Amino acid sequence: MRKPLILLSTVLLAVALLLANVAWWMDSQVIDDDAFIESAVTVLNQPSSRDAIATIVVERLVEEIRVLMLVDDLLVDVFSELLGTPQLQDVLVLVSEELHQRMVNGETGPVVMDLEPYREILLAPVEAISPELADSVPESWFHSVEVLEGGAMPDLSAVAEKGLSVAIAAAVIATALVVLILAATDRWVVRLGAIGTSFLVGGGLSALAVPAGAETVQAVTAGTSRGVLVV
Repeated sequence: MRKPLILLSTVLLAVALLLANVAWWMDSQVIDDDAFIESAVTVLNQPSSRDAIATIVVERLVEEIRVLMLVDDLLVDVFSELLGTPQLQDVLVLVSEELHQRMVNGETGPVVMDLEPYREILLAPVEAISPELADSVPESWFHSVEVLEGGAMPDLSAVAEKGLSVAIAAAVIATALVVLILAATDRWVVRLGAIGTSFLVGGGLSALAVPAGAETVQAVTAGTSRGVLVV
Protein backbone atom coordinates (compact mmCIF):
# COMPACT_ATOMS: atom_id res chain seq x y z
CA MET A 1 0.00 0.00 0.00
CA ARG A 2 2.84 2.39 0.77
CA LYS A 3 4.53 2.06 -2.63
CA PRO A 4 1.50 3.31 -4.68
CA LEU A 5 0.99 6.08 -2.11
CA ILE A 6 4.61 7.22 -2.43
CA LEU A 7 4.46 7.09 -6.23
CA LEU A 8 1.24 9.11 -6.29
CA SER A 9 2.65 11.62 -3.80
CA THR A 10 5.80 11.99 -5.90
CA VAL A 11 3.78 12.80 -9.02
CA LEU A 12 1.49 15.21 -7.18
CA LEU A 13 4.47 16.90 -5.53
CA ALA A 14 6.07 17.53 -8.94
CA VAL A 15 2.80 19.04 -10.21
CA ALA A 16 2.42 21.19 -7.09
CA LEU A 17 5.99 22.46 -7.40
CA LEU A 18 5.44 23.28 -11.08
CA LEU A 19 2.28 25.25 -10.27
CA ALA A 20 3.94 27.05 -7.36
CA ASN A 21 7.01 27.99 -9.42
CA VAL A 22 5.12 29.24 -12.48
CA ALA A 23 2.45 31.07 -10.45
CA TRP A 24 5.09 32.74 -8.27
CA TRP A 25 7.12 33.75 -11.35
CA MET A 26 4.03 35.18 -13.05
CA ASP A 27 3.08 37.17 -9.95
CA SER A 28 6.56 38.51 -9.19
CA GLN A 29 7.87 39.12 -12.71
CA VAL A 30 4.82 39.70 -14.93
CA ILE A 31 1.92 40.87 -12.76
CA ASP A 32 4.12 43.12 -10.61
CA ASP A 33 4.20 46.40 -12.54
CA ASP A 34 7.64 47.59 -11.45
CA ALA A 35 9.32 44.27 -12.29
CA PHE A 36 7.52 44.00 -15.63
CA ILE A 37 8.27 47.57 -16.70
CA GLU A 38 11.94 47.27 -15.73
CA SER A 39 12.31 44.06 -17.74
CA ALA A 40 10.25 45.37 -20.65
CA VAL A 41 12.25 48.59 -20.98
CA THR A 42 15.46 46.56 -21.02
CA VAL A 43 14.09 44.36 -23.79
CA LEU A 44 12.59 47.27 -25.74
CA ASN A 45 16.02 48.89 -25.80
CA GLN A 46 17.33 45.99 -27.86
CA PRO A 47 17.83 46.86 -31.56
CA SER A 48 15.19 44.37 -32.75
CA SER A 49 12.57 45.89 -30.45
CA ARG A 50 13.46 49.45 -31.38
CA ASP A 51 13.25 48.47 -35.04
CA ALA A 52 9.79 47.02 -34.44
CA ILE A 53 8.50 50.19 -32.75
CA ALA A 54 10.12 52.38 -35.41
CA THR A 55 8.53 50.28 -38.16
CA ILE A 56 5.09 50.70 -36.61
CA VAL A 57 5.51 54.48 -36.25
CA VAL A 58 6.74 54.80 -39.84
CA GLU A 59 3.84 52.66 -41.10
CA ARG A 60 1.47 55.07 -39.41
CA LEU A 61 3.28 58.06 -40.94
CA VAL A 62 3.18 56.50 -44.41
CA GLU A 63 -0.59 55.98 -44.03
CA GLU A 64 -0.84 59.72 -43.41
CA ILE A 65 1.71 60.84 -46.03
CA ARG A 66 1.98 58.27 -48.81
CA VAL A 67 5.03 59.88 -50.43
CA LEU A 68 7.11 58.86 -47.37
CA MET A 69 6.91 55.31 -48.70
CA LEU A 70 9.92 56.25 -50.85
CA VAL A 71 12.11 56.69 -47.76
CA ASP A 72 10.37 54.45 -45.23
CA ASP A 73 13.40 52.17 -44.75
CA LEU A 74 15.60 55.18 -44.03
CA LEU A 75 13.08 56.55 -41.55
CA VAL A 76 12.86 53.20 -39.73
CA ASP A 77 16.64 53.20 -39.23
CA VAL A 78 16.64 56.81 -38.03
CA PHE A 79 13.67 56.35 -35.66
CA SER A 80 15.22 53.18 -34.28
CA GLU A 81 18.37 55.12 -33.43
CA LEU A 82 16.29 57.89 -31.87
CA LEU A 83 14.52 55.40 -29.58
CA GLY A 84 17.89 54.45 -28.17
CA THR A 85 18.64 58.02 -27.09
CA PRO A 86 17.98 59.32 -23.55
CA GLN A 87 15.40 61.81 -24.88
CA LEU A 88 13.07 59.00 -25.98
CA GLN A 89 13.53 56.55 -23.12
CA ASP A 90 10.24 57.80 -21.70
CA VAL A 91 8.51 56.47 -24.82
CA LEU A 92 9.72 52.96 -24.05
CA VAL A 93 8.52 53.33 -20.46
CA LEU A 94 5.10 54.47 -21.70
CA VAL A 95 4.88 51.51 -24.11
CA SER A 96 5.82 49.12 -21.29
CA GLU A 97 3.22 50.63 -18.96
CA GLU A 98 0.50 50.39 -21.60
CA LEU A 99 1.36 46.77 -22.44
CA HIS A 100 1.32 45.81 -18.77
CA GLN A 101 -1.97 47.56 -18.09
CA ARG A 102 -3.61 45.83 -21.06
CA MET A 103 -2.51 42.38 -19.91
CA VAL A 104 -3.32 42.81 -16.21
CA ASN A 105 -6.68 44.53 -16.69
CA GLY A 106 -7.77 42.29 -19.55
CA GLU A 107 -8.43 45.23 -21.90
CA THR A 108 -8.69 44.06 -25.50
CA GLY A 109 -8.55 47.45 -27.19
CA PRO A 110 -5.58 48.76 -29.18
CA VAL A 111 -2.54 50.24 -27.48
CA VAL A 112 -2.60 53.91 -28.46
CA MET A 113 0.24 56.23 -27.48
CA ASP A 114 0.32 60.01 -27.12
CA LEU A 115 3.59 61.05 -28.77
CA GLU A 116 2.84 64.77 -28.87
CA PRO A 117 5.65 65.60 -26.34
CA TYR A 118 8.12 64.02 -28.79
CA ARG A 119 6.70 65.61 -31.94
CA GLU A 120 9.76 67.74 -32.78
CA ILE A 121 12.21 64.89 -32.15
CA LEU A 122 10.25 62.42 -34.26
CA LEU A 123 9.65 64.87 -37.09
CA ALA A 124 13.30 65.93 -37.28
CA PRO A 125 14.25 63.11 -39.75
CA VAL A 126 11.24 63.94 -41.96
CA GLU A 127 12.05 67.66 -41.82
CA ALA A 128 15.63 66.88 -42.82
CA ILE A 129 14.28 65.23 -45.97
CA SER A 130 11.66 67.86 -46.70
CA PRO A 131 10.33 70.62 -44.41
CA GLU A 132 7.13 70.67 -46.48
CA LEU A 133 6.50 67.00 -45.71
CA ALA A 134 7.03 67.60 -41.99
CA ASP A 135 4.58 70.49 -42.06
CA SER A 136 1.97 68.28 -43.72
CA VAL A 137 1.79 65.93 -40.73
CA PRO A 138 -1.33 66.94 -38.75
CA GLU A 139 -0.73 67.94 -35.14
CA SER A 140 -3.52 65.59 -34.06
CA TRP A 141 -1.65 62.58 -35.48
CA PHE A 142 0.80 62.46 -32.59
CA HIS A 143 -1.97 62.30 -29.99
CA SER A 144 -3.08 58.80 -30.99
CA VAL A 145 -0.46 56.55 -32.57
CA GLU A 146 -1.62 52.91 -32.52
CA VAL A 147 1.30 50.75 -31.40
CA LEU A 148 -0.60 47.45 -31.16
CA GLU A 149 -3.97 46.47 -32.55
CA GLY A 150 -6.74 45.26 -30.27
CA GLY A 151 -6.46 41.71 -28.94
CA ALA A 152 -2.72 41.44 -29.61
CA MET A 153 -1.67 41.08 -25.97
CA PRO A 154 -2.60 38.06 -23.79
CA ASP A 155 -5.30 38.55 -21.16
CA LEU A 156 -3.71 37.87 -17.77
CA SER A 157 -6.45 39.40 -15.64
CA ALA A 158 -7.35 36.02 -14.14
CA VAL A 159 -3.70 35.38 -13.29
CA ALA A 160 -3.43 38.83 -11.73
CA GLU A 161 -6.43 38.10 -9.55
CA LYS A 162 -5.64 34.54 -8.48
CA GLY A 163 -1.97 33.93 -9.31
CA LEU A 164 -0.57 34.62 -5.84
CA SER A 165 -3.30 32.53 -4.20
CA VAL A 166 -2.48 29.63 -6.52
CA ALA A 167 1.22 29.92 -5.69
CA ILE A 168 0.55 29.89 -1.94
CA ALA A 169 -1.94 27.01 -2.17
CA ALA A 170 0.44 24.97 -4.34
CA ALA A 171 3.31 25.62 -1.92
CA VAL A 172 1.16 24.48 1.03
CA ILE A 173 0.13 21.34 -0.83
CA ALA A 174 3.76 20.65 -1.77
CA THR A 175 4.80 20.97 1.87
CA ALA A 176 2.04 18.58 2.94
CA LEU A 177 3.11 16.05 0.29
CA VAL A 178 6.72 16.21 1.48
CA VAL A 179 5.54 15.48 5.02
CA LEU A 180 3.39 12.62 3.70
CA ILE A 181 6.33 11.07 1.84
CA LEU A 182 8.53 11.37 4.94
CA ALA A 183 5.85 9.71 7.05
CA ALA A 184 5.05 6.94 4.55
CA THR A 185 8.49 5.31 4.72
CA ASP A 186 11.36 4.96 7.17
CA ARG A 187 13.97 4.51 4.43
CA TRP A 188 15.91 7.68 3.72
CA VAL A 189 16.92 6.46 0.26
CA VAL A 190 13.25 6.21 -0.74
CA ARG A 191 12.46 9.57 0.85
CA LEU A 192 15.29 11.37 -0.89
CA GLY A 193 14.59 9.60 -4.17
CA ALA A 194 10.89 10.51 -4.18
CA ILE A 195 11.33 14.10 -3.05
CA GLY A 196 14.42 14.66 -5.21
CA THR A 197 12.65 13.30 -8.30
CA SER A 198 9.70 15.61 -7.69
CA PHE A 199 11.94 18.63 -7.35
CA LEU A 200 13.91 17.66 -10.44
CA VAL A 201 10.81 17.14 -12.60
CA GLY A 202 8.89 20.11 -11.22
CA GLY A 203 11.90 22.41 -11.46
CA GLY A 204 12.83 21.21 -14.93
CA LEU A 205 9.32 21.76 -16.29
CA SER A 206 9.23 25.18 -14.61
CA ALA A 207 12.47 26.16 -16.32
CA LEU A 208 11.02 25.14 -19.69
CA ALA A 209 7.66 26.87 -19.19
CA VAL A 210 8.73 30.44 -19.97
CA PRO A 211 10.87 29.67 -23.08
CA ALA A 212 8.15 27.35 -24.37
CA GLY A 213 5.56 30.09 -23.95
CA ALA A 214 7.75 32.62 -25.73
CA GLU A 215 8.41 30.24 -28.62
CA THR A 216 4.69 29.54 -28.98
CA VAL A 217 3.87 33.25 -29.12
CA GLN A 218 6.73 33.84 -31.54
CA ALA A 219 5.43 31.11 -33.86
CA VAL A 220 1.92 32.59 -33.83
CA THR A 221 3.09 36.17 -34.48
CA ALA A 222 6.07 35.42 -36.72
CA GLY A 223 7.05 37.92 -39.35
CA THR A 224 5.34 41.00 -37.91
CA SER A 225 6.69 44.05 -36.12
CA ARG A 226 3.93 43.77 -33.56
CA GLY A 227 4.89 40.16 -32.94
CA VAL A 228 8.29 41.33 -31.69
CA LEU A 229 6.61 43.54 -29.08
CA VAL A 230 4.21 40.80 -28.01
CA VAL A 231 7.04 38.32 -27.48
